[in-house]
Amino acid sequence: MSSYNISAMVLLFVNWWPEDHFEYNWHLNPEQVALLARRGIELRRVTGYAWNEPWTWKFLVGRVRFIRDLLRKANEVDVVVTHMDSFPSRIVGLGRSLRVIRRPKLVMVDYWLHPSTPRFSLRRVAKELVIRHVYGKFDLVLFDTLPGEREFREEGYLGRGARTAFLPISLSTAKRQHLAEERARVEGSSRTFEGPYYFAAGNSNRDYNTLFVAAALLPQIRFVVMSSRLPDDLATPDNVILAEWGLYSEYLEILGNARAAVIPMPPGVEAAGLRTLFEAWAMKVPTIVADCDGVRSYVLNDAGDPAAFLYKAGDADSLAAVVSSLERNVCQCDAVVERAAARLTDEFSSDAYIERLVPHLMSTASG
Repeated sequence: MSSYNISAMVLLFVNWWPEDHFEYNWHLNPEQVALLARRGIELRRVTGYAWNEPWTWKFLVGRVRFIRDLLRKANEVDVVVTHMDSFPSRIVGLGRSLRVIRRPKLVMVDYWLHPSTPRFSLRRVAKELVIRHVYGKFDLVLFDTLPGEREFREEGYLGRGARTAFLPISLSTAKRQHLAEERARVEGSSRTFEGPYYFAAGNSNRDYNTLFVAAALLPQIRFVVMSSRLPDDLATPDNVILAEWGLYSEYLEILGNARAAVIPMPPGVEAAGLRTLFEAWAMKVPTIVADCDGVRSYVLNDAGDPAAFLYKAGDADSLAAVVSSLERNVCQCDAVVERAAARLTDEFSSDAYIERLVPHLMSTASG
């Protein structure tokens, strides 16, 4: 028999960045914490550090303090939950491997990392070792895309220890309301980029090459791109404006005034830009998304009706055709935008997230 008291579970959530990082407040926000409390689950937190901070003495001391706090708090709880492939997740997995974290069960949410290619590269070998021998120590790994969960389970990347399941991400009611208010505040206020434009933002797993080729095919249409990681050899067409990667409020202003948000993903990447997708949906901005299996579970409802416009990943002609179609008939966006808003309210709300998460926590704690 398990010694875990699942009627009064204590859960430690390990953030991978400070809570105000880019103002996301994304997982286990106050709404979700209250929902957990009503289920008899007490939430505690310990916060790691964002991956892009400079390696100063202050930063290193902060990391040491984080590890100390994590090891002290972890063995006082029933379940430890970490977020994505991150420094805190690696420390938790290593703690289990070294048996300094012994009592709690380990759960990781929003796992999406795929082994790198080429197959016999040192990077691929190192990554597979981390996946199998660090993340394989977790009791449950919850993927935010179905193809990712299916691949890891079928290929046995995590070894024999960890169970896997699909848990889609969510957007809280408070965050959705905040973004709706931002839309009302910023609409028509952009002074930097006047007139209609299509907006793409983000640094991770974005296919700006295809976007720029599509933009060159549509010289009469303007595009705005906000990223700090554009390829050095990427030629910028005259109709593409590069916005400085800066404040979240500036990002929301540009997003709120866009004709549509474009989330370009290369072939083989199952999901990226889900935060941008949800933020655009909450601000009632139409979205154009690469048609990948992982994104499809968010974009299509049970009837197969899309909440975004899809194009073939890596195909500039396909992307250009979607943009041209929207230019010819802007009114076709209305039904798609309304479906997106409905999906945020129902399937991807805080209530829906907790309804899916709690059974996983209970079964893990009592397993």
